[in-house]
Amino acid sequence: MEFSFGTDPEFILCDEIGKVRSAIGVVPGTRSKRVEVCGDSFFHDNVLAECAVGPAVDRAGAIGNIRRALTTYAGMVRPLRLTSLQCHRFPESEMRHRDARRSGCEREYCAYSMGAVSARHVREAFRAGNTRTAGGHVHLGTRLGMSHESCVMLVRVLDLVLGLSSIAMDSSPDSRERRRLYGAAGRYRQPPHGVEYRTMGNFWLASPFLVGLVFDICHECVKLCEEGVHEELWRVDRERLESDDFWNGGGDPADCHECVAYDPELLRSLFNMERDEAMREGREIFDLAFSMLPLETAEAVAEAGGRRYDMYEEWGI
Repeated sequence: MEFSFGTDPEFILCDEIGKVRSAIGVVPGTRSKRVEVCGDSFFHDNVLAECAVGPAVDRAGAIGNIRRALTTYAGMVRPLRLTSLQCHRFPESEMRHRDARRSGCEREYCAYSMGAVSARHVREAFRAGNTRTAGGHVHLGTRLGMSHESCVMLVRVLDLVLGLSSIAMDSSPDSRERRRLYGAAGRYRQPPHGVEYRTMGNFWLASPFLVGLVFDICHECVKLCEEGVHEELWRVDRERLESDDFWNGGGDPADCHECVAYDPELLRSLFNMERDEAMREGREIFDLAFSMLPLETAEAVAEAGGRRYDMYEEWGI
């Protein structure tokens, strides 16, 4: 199985007394002119500190690459600190630079509507308010990204297995707040290397244990899709999709996809709930998701649930 794993996390910075600070003027790189160090790149995006971590093909490599990038970044922003905050309202004093009101995000897509998602609400929120969110998007190098349908199916499986696992693992109150603005279920891009899953927050970057766990889950999701397990979850009406009458009549391809294993609208709604509420309301879907993982991985997800991690202690930086 061809597979690689990378990420481009965002971080909110804080000073020694815990006050949130803008990354503008602290991180030297910009989105268009990044600072390259040892295969990783560093830049500020709006008021956030972002980096692009080089891809890895195995678990140890993924942990090692992220350790290297975080160590470099911690030194770059010192005496400020990287945090695992996923959502915060910045004080007006940190929002005076013109870049603090800009949203430079490229278009993203939804695996359920099977179309582009408007970023208008994000642009308007950035111009009008001071709330910013920090993601931990996952980049997967896989041949499944070569076709639209296989990419969509992988993102749906990622939602079911990785997305729900992330809800179970992450009890931080700011995670739900982030998803209200950014990081809804099914969000993705289709870069040349495969698939970028954009629903995840940055919480999993706080610990080597969590990084290894997310790698394992992603690897399993790609494996499941390559084995065709998604066909047991979603039925596709190919006769309609291949009909000229369907397309000439302005047919919507999403109408030709039917989930037969769970309620996708319920799954999507779970991403708008707090952890305990989501696990209670979606108990059967969570059970399905965990049943698709190896037992030791599902047990590790349960072990991670509710724990808090100090990024600097966990990584030794």
